[in-house]
Amino acid sequence: MSIETLEQIMAVLVTAGLVAGNFLMFTPWRDGVDPRQRQPESVMPQNESVSFHIARGGHSAGDRHP
Repeated sequence: MSIETLEQIMAVLVTAGLVAGNFLMFTPWRDGVDPRQRQPESVMPQNESVSFHIARGGHSAGDRHP
């Protein structure tokens, strides 16, 4: 077996190992749960005190601004 053939075989094995490693590490559903089945999360916070604070102009009763 020539050196070139050995290099080609090793290149194929290394490439296959890298592809398999990436698949196992970065597949989103590797824990058995497909993330596409989840409900989308809201980007806006659902905290009422935040909207009340904004509605009052951004100032609360404890602020010491005139």
